[in-house]
Amino acid sequence: MRGCGSSNRKDWPRRIRPWANQATWSTILHYGDSPTTADLITGDIRAQLQYRFGDAGRGYTLIAKPWAWYGHRGVEISDHGWKMRTGVGLVREGIYGLGGAAFEGQPGAWSKFRLTESEQTAVDVEYLAKPGGGAFAVEADDVRILEQTTDAEMQTAASVHVALLPGTKTVSIRPTAGTVTLFGADFRRGSSGLLYDSLGLNGATTSVLARVLQPMLWQQELDRAAPALVIINYGSNESSFGTFVHKQYAAELRLAIERLRVAAPGTPVLVMSPMDRGERSGLDEIKTMSTIPEIVAIQRQEAAETHCAFFDTYDAMGGDGTMDAGMRPVPGW
Repeated sequence: MRGCGSSNRKDWPRRIRPWANQATWSTILHYGDSPTTADLITGDIRAQLQYRFGDAGRGYTLIAKPWAWYGHRGVEISDHGWKMRTGVGLVREGIYGLGGAAFEGQPGAWSKFRLTESEQTAVDVEYLAKPGGGAFAVEADDVRILEQTTDAEMQTAASVHVALLPGTKTVSIRPTAGTVTLFGADFRRGSSGLLYDSLGLNGATTSVLARVLQPMLWQQELDRAAPALVIINYGSNESSFGTFVHKQYAAELRLAIERLRVAAPGTPVLVMSPMDRGERSGLDEIKTMSTIPEIVAIQRQEAAETHCAFFDTYDAMGGDGTMDAGMRPVPGW
């Protein structure tokens, strides 16, 4: 990752989670739009990297499902009674968690996470601590193992670390008093390997990082996550707005990178382009949207000028016309 962040040794300690005694895992945060919402591409990347570098856990998942197709591989989510908000479509700062969403609930609301692929040894619950905050409980296999207040003297992004008993299959989170604002549940196993956090929001654009996440809270969340790498993977939704792409997209991407560098100084950044996106130009033809290669070119240039790494997903999947080719029947089938 030469050229995409500081490699000064004095920056290394901030990438080790302070509560984890001699932890040796690395965390990658992958911010993105619709293709990452269901943890499809990111789930494959996680599986490959954890096979090579070790499985440190399922990682970060939102407290509840903002959309029916939201998902996280290895964790089945069911929920009830939460009031959800995200920064999607907004251009003003708000109170959101690491994943760009917040869930407000009172007694009667609940979320249940069923662990389907591998045993997890702990979960961090990320929440908003604030004056007058309520309380929530964490249950493992329907047995209450923690009750946590969110009341605090000042508003901060906070988390509580909860060890899980061996063999735990389900983890439930329930408000028990007052009103709580919860952000995410961060699952892990052991103390070494790789965590790959999929932070996708449906309909999201680069503006989520450039304008929406409240800087002080985001910095607190990034300090806690201590990422070794942050991936910025937007562009699919911007491609529908040609004028914005032509005139404003470069500045918006640069602003996102600048804000990230302020919130997580010294952390390497990888800009990842969108995939091909097609539109019908006739009954039997799907053409690549003209804005897609334009966005890719802007991202490549901005990444170079801001000393970020760059991965061209569009080119890697085949470039122009890939969607059209993918929709056509394979001969002999």
